[in-house]
Amino acid sequence: MIKTPAHYQRRARRKLLRLAFYTVFGSVAGGLLYLAAGLYLPMFL
Repeated sequence: MIKTPAHYQRRARRKLLRLAFYTVFGSVAGGLLYLAAGLYLPMFL
């Protein structure tokens, strides 16, 4: 299989999409964890 520039572009775009998805997912999960900790920790302390 000949690897054309378009092939590399497609692979790079998929990698960028996965990176963006993980960044968004991580920030959302981190925000939820931060909110949960802020809400629940004062009840236990």
